Amino acid sequence: PSFRVLGGKGAARLLSNIPNSLAALVVGVLATLLLQSSTTSRVVVALVAAGQMEVRPSVPIIMGANIGSSLTNTIASMAQSGNHVELERAFAGATVQDLFNLMTVAV
Repeated sequence: PSFRVLGGKGAARLLSNIPNSLAALVVGVLATLLLQSSTTSRVVVALVAAGQMEVRPSVPIIMGANIGSSLTNTIASMAQSGNHVELERAFAGATVQDLFNLMTVAV
């Protein structure tokens, strides 16, 4: 039932009424942490393609989804905590992606 509210026009109304780009970026990050990067991006792209959402407010949400996916990778790298060497490598790789995504959004 709760997913029905977020389907179609409900999701469009919810995502289109975000007051500014920074708030939209945070919504993208949180949605990705709760769902999954591909899910958040697909929902936004589908809403834009269906004409339910404008392109301009969708861009910061997708940027936030990119940041959220890199944060998810950082959390996943913690699964290597049993082996110090693997943890160090996994965390370093996740940090590189975090920095890349943050710098991309900053530009």
